[in-house]
Amino acid sequence: MESTQGMRHALEALVSGRQSPAQMLAIQPRIIDGIYALGRDALARGRASDAEAFFLRCVQLDARRSDAWLGLASARQALGRVLEAAELFQFAALFAQDVTPMAYAAACFALEGQHARAQSLAAHVRSSLADVSSLTPWLTIAEAHT
Repeated sequence: MESTQGMRHALEALVSGRQSPAQMLAIQPRIIDGIYALGRDALARGRASDAEAFFLRCVQLDARRSDAWLGLASARQALGRVLEAAELFQFAALFAQDVTPMAYAAACFALEGQHARAQSLAAHVRSSLADVSSLTPWLTIAEAHT
């Protein structure tokens, strides 16, 4: 019975977000950092499928890592899965509490013909930031079909 109780508490901690799978499995953050670094290296070397696998593992272990979502989105975009990338860029923005990845999502949606969605995100980015000059290339793509 004690084992069942412990499992219930563990599941509640996982579902509530109090603990990540990595924490539950006692996986040190440096291990996830290493997996993330392998993903960045694979992406830089043009091995998007390998990068996708590394970033996906990071997200599975700790879904709160915005850098892992950003990496996964970038890998999917490199693989030509642009609509999936757009969705994942939004997760990156959510977990980073930063609208910058929304500009990337907006450009991806525009490239996939979802212009209303792209323009809505672009407008949100513009209204959220005082200076969007570094995001101009992505916002220009998103706003091209007004």
